[in-house]
Amino acid sequence: MPGRFMLARTAGAEAEHDWTRLVARPDVDLVIVATTNDALVPVTLAAISAGKHVLVEKPAARSSAELQPVIAAATRAGVRVRVGFNHRYHPGLSKTRELVNAGTLGPREPIIHYPVPAWEKVVKANLTAVFLVTREALGVMARQKEGVIINLSSGVGRIGKARWGAYAAAKFGVEGLTQVVAEEVKEWNIRVNAVNPGGTRTEMRAEAYPDEEPTTLPTPEEIAPIFVYLASDESREISGKSFDARDWRKI
Repeated sequence: MPGRFMLARTAGAEAEHDWTRLVARPDVDLVIVATTNDALVPVTLAAISAGKHVLVEKPAARSSAELQPVIAAATRAGVRVRVGFNHRYHPGLSKTRELVNAGTLGPREPIIHYPVPAWEKVVKANLTAVFLVTREALGVMARQKEGVIINLSSGVGRIGKARWGAYAAAKFGVEGLTQVVAEEVKEWNIRVNAVNPGGTRTEMRAEAYPDEEPTTLPTPEEIAPIFVYLASDESREISGKSFDARDWRKI
């Protein structure tokens, strides 16, 4: 323990023996929680009760049921609670990535020959899944009177092209869903927008255009700025819009 106090002083910081005393300090505005899973909720609730904003550097709770009191307490106290994942390859995040990447193009067939099972699979992955996640997210966002939703669109979701079948139809649906939800949630300070990534260096792009040279395309990291902008307070007046990531430039 003495070594920790010495390290804190070296860095120009302070160390406390008792975290309950720390979160109650009047000179503390923000509490960052990075601890074992069993202590996440108790520490977060104590910080909220003390009127502090909280960043939980973990999955916030061990279950959705355990998280509900945190959401309710933050709403009552009027403080912000945010969750930051520091485990890029955490099993939960790996599963999330798997679900996101489950979006599928489907067969490149004309509608007259398009298989019904394939149609249902593509629409379920690219539109129904967006609806289901949006509905669940809105349950939380509406209670806290704040939130941001960014849907992934596509160029073929604005101008239909031959042999894009269910994928194009689903992306048209995503564009429409974005506009509908944006209108429905304005009173709750929730913003909903869509982004068309355009040609990007991904596995799905390679599947759609196998003869294309991938190095001519931007990486996902290179088109990320539009997503950061729409998730930030800088875009607080923007909702119900659709953007092209590759053409977007911050003004």
